[in-house]
Amino acid sequence: MAHISQGTGIPPNGHPTAEAALSMLVDGVAYYDEHAKFVFCNPRYGELLRLDQTFLQEGVPWRSVAHLRKKQCATPMPLRPENGSRDQGPIEYHLDVENWRRLDWRPMPDGGFLEICTDITELKRRENLLQRHETIIQTAEKLARLGYFVMNPETLETTYLSPGILEIAPSLEPDEGSVSYGSLIDRVHPDDREEVATKTMDAIQNGTSIMLEFRALTQTGDIQNLWLSNAEVFDIDLAQTVRVGMVQDITDRVTKEAEGREHEALRHAITDSALDCVVTVDAAGIIREFNPAAEVTFGHTRDEAMGEVFSEMIVPPHLREEYTNGTERYLSADRQDVLHKRVEITAQHADGHSFPVELAITPVEVNEHQFFTIYLRDISARVAADKSLQESARNLQVAQRIAGVGSWELDACTGTCTWSDELYTIYGIEKGTVEPSRELMKSMVPTDQRSEMEALIQYNVDRIEPFEVNHTIVRKTGEVRYISARGEPQLAQDGSLLKYVGTIQDQTDLRRSQEELQLAKDEAEAASQAKSDFLAMMSHEIRTPLNGVLGTLRVLGQSQLNEDQRSLIRLATSSGETLNLMLSDALDFAKIEAGRLELEAVPYRPGLLISDIAEFWRPVVEGKGLEFHVTLQPNMPEVVIGDTGRIRQILNNFLSNAAKFTDIGCIKVELGVESAADGGNCLSLSVVDTGQGISDADTPNVFLEFRQLGHHDHERRGGTGLGLAICRKLSEMMGGSVSFQSEPGQGSLFKCVLPLQLGSTDMLPVESENVPHSQKQLQTTAGTVPNVLVVEDNATNQIVASRLLLNMGCRVDCVDDGRQAIEAVARRNYDAILMDINMPVMGGLEATERLRALPTIGPKLRIIALTAYAMEKDIQSVKKAGMDGFVSKPIIGNQLYRALETALKNTAPYEAAQDTVRTSEQAEAAIQRETLDELLDEFSPEVQQRLVLSICSDVTKAANAIVRAVQEKDLTEVERRSHTLKGVSGTFGAFALQAQAEDINVQCRHHKRLPTIQEAQRVLVASKDAL
Repeated sequence: MAHISQGTGIPPNGHPTAEAALSMLVDGVAYYDEHAKFVFCNPRYGELLRLDQTFLQEGVPWRSVAHLRKKQCATPMPLRPENGSRDQGPIEYHLDVENWRRLDWRPMPDGGFLEICTDITELKRRENLLQRHETIIQTAEKLARLGYFVMNPETLETTYLSPGILEIAPSLEPDEGSVSYGSLIDRVHPDDREEVATKTMDAIQNGTSIMLEFRALTQTGDIQNLWLSNAEVFDIDLAQTVRVGMVQDITDRVTKEAEGREHEALRHAITDSALDCVVTVDAAGIIREFNPAAEVTFGHTRDEAMGEVFSEMIVPPHLREEYTNGTERYLSADRQDVLHKRVEITAQHADGHSFPVELAITPVEVNEHQFFTIYLRDISARVAADKSLQESARNLQVAQRIAGVGSWELDACTGTCTWSDELYTIYGIEKGTVEPSRELMKSMVPTDQRSEMEALIQYNVDRIEPFEVNHTIVRKTGEVRYISARGEPQLAQDGSLLKYVGTIQDQTDLRRSQEELQLAKDEAEAASQAKSDFLAMMSHEIRTPLNGVLGTLRVLGQSQLNEDQRSLIRLATSSGETLNLMLSDALDFAKIEAGRLELEAVPYRPGLLISDIAEFWRPVVEGKGLEFHVTLQPNMPEVVIGDTGRIRQILNNFLSNAAKFTDIGCIKVELGVESAADGGNCLSLSVVDTGQGISDADTPNVFLEFRQLGHHDHERRGGTGLGLAICRKLSEMMGGSVSFQSEPGQGSLFKCVLPLQLGSTDMLPVESENVPHSQKQLQTTAGTVPNVLVVEDNATNQIVASRLLLNMGCRVDCVDDGRQAIEAVARRNYDAILMDINMPVMGGLEATERLRALPTIGPKLRIIALTAYAMEKDIQSVKKAGMDGFVSKPIIGNQLYRALETALKNTAPYEAAQDTVRTSEQAEAAIQRETLDELLDEFSPEVQQRLVLSICSDVTKAANAIVRAVQEKDLTEVERRSHTLKGVSGTFGAFALQAQAEDINVQCRHHKRLPTIQEAQRVLVASKDAL
């Protein structure tokens, strides 16, 4: 072998120094000539290639060496061409598992080449280690979604970007090996860009580290959450400071955190909005969560509850030990008896009261710590409902026992039958001894009824309809009972039959009672018929002689009698009429009870009817010193249809009681129209008084038969006790009703409401052509019924004026003075007013001036003076006040008609002064019969007596008042009373009395002289003669 290490040969160059140098090389070197033949090598060459020294002989072809070397390699090794060249790089290969070699070739000037072998085992080991580290780092980067970079702080250019960076941001592919700072900032989300740029630049300029979380934009425009941290490091290789940083993609973490926050918010929202209380406690029982429902239920705020012991806050003191023991058992033993189950406990409110709650516990483990979620619900309402249900069940059981009613239920699918306890009792069977069934129920029905009963029930069952059947049953003891069986189907939503439920009532006792009642009813009806027959016979037998007595008393009353005799006649007549009224009430009631009272329906004027009744009662009411007001509502039709006699009877009864039980105040009568419940209209009649009222004890008896109001005998005021009962029955017969309201000590309101049937004027009886002026019908220019207001303080003059006006077809209201007139005009529109001049409170002249001053009234309202003053001076005063005419007292029908006709037609004012020229016989007579007869002809017979009583009352009061005023030297009172006496006396033809009253009035009014007591006494005597 020719090689340097042998020292036996000289290298071709023949330089010993070169040989020594080659021997010292770490690498192996071999020289091949231009024919690729081995020439020589250093010792290291054979060692590294593991070639036998005997093989390396001069002239050995390089290819042979290469093939031998290839066999010895652990990995395939490529062959080079015969001659190496500069552009051929080295090759690396495994010599064996642990050793690496590198072969490289260098051309020589003589055409040969050098083959250099280097031991790269350590280098490869280090490269493998570095590669393994890089793989680990890259894997870590990929898993953690992070990457590293190196930046030159002076140029702001990146000098290194790890694969992780490019994985996070593929758009940051380096341009010519680096990425600029600007391109990094451009990827930051616009909302975060300014903050990131400012903070990073500050850190670069100040050489400080930075940690920052921000948002970036991906190539697709999606938002990416990144974490940035970097600091300055001195690079030894570069001998300069660089900025090394880390970027981590935290999008998943941020998303999960957001989802976690959303989940937590949702959990809190669900907990907060839960209707049940949700309380979380730890293993020590300390409250860790307390939702709003718990705040409301227990009265503690969340802040108050947090950190407190659950048992001490929620559980009442006397139950805490039991609760604590139960908790300890739960923690130390099997939990299945408590967990996920609802139990009822008693809880305590913040204000101290206890209430039942339902509790359920669910364990929760968080970070190896044990917690418990406690669900609580206030069940106070449910407990109360359960208690009420139990009480209802007990009550039902008791009610069934008392009523003798048992219930049953039959399942349509299974045929199962159930009974209530009472049903066993009805059938006479001991509970528990038999199984309830339909067959058992049928077996207790007598055979002669069974088929019919079964057919009836089956007919309804086949049609799924309710049924009811009455039959008998026979108990085991043989006792027969009468029962009523009912059944009703219960259906499913699809209409199919689910079951039948029903009741069975024992009606044995009821049937016996009904038989007894029917017998008693038959006997009572027979007795009642006998009583009615007797009552009718006796009333007829009593009425016949009573009519004779009353007729005889009337004849005696017209004869020459002294004052005492006349007083006795009046007393006897009043007693007879009272007896006659009681007989009429008793007979009417008997007719109503027997169903023999017939009603009639005739057309009538409601205004005329109420006026007649009012005129009849006005003297009676005012005779007691009471005020009497009658109101006809504006909406009242002119003509309606009904039974006037029975309506009059109802009002008379109301007024009779009002007058009987009222001693102070007033009585008001009102007739009007009000809406009915069915949408129609009703006629409303009411009487209001300020009497003693009705006590609570008497209230249930008001409309009962033979009942008189008042607790004690001294409170009874006569009568049969049938009046109001008759009113109730009459109103019901006419399709209406009666009612009342009362306050003891304040008064009462009695009201009758009847169906309203409208009529028309052409339905009224045709009047004769020779009807006097006072009875002709007045109309306004529009053809409507006139509304007239009578302003007069004297009751008799009110009666006369209103009767004359009603006969003329007018609607009439009456008031007592000028102030009331102004109030009445404010409430209702009137076509004309009859205004007295001399009245208390406010006179007629002042009232007229005030009415004319009202902008809503002005001159359009026609006002006619009604006065006993007919002098020229009086007429001028009337005109000056704004009146449209006057009628002097006493009131004459023809004059009143012409005055109103003129006023309503807006023609020249009418002035009707009474002719005061009398014959000597007229002037001396106590009363002029023709005048009285003419006056009475205007009234119905029953009102005539009331008018006469009113005249007597007014005359007596006025005459006595004149005497008292003269004695008291009261000139004004004498003038006023003589004016009243003059008008009233002239009205009924007492002209002698009128003349004396006028003389006294002239003395007072014009001469301001008080009459003597003798003159006053003569007036009193004259009034008695006239009466």
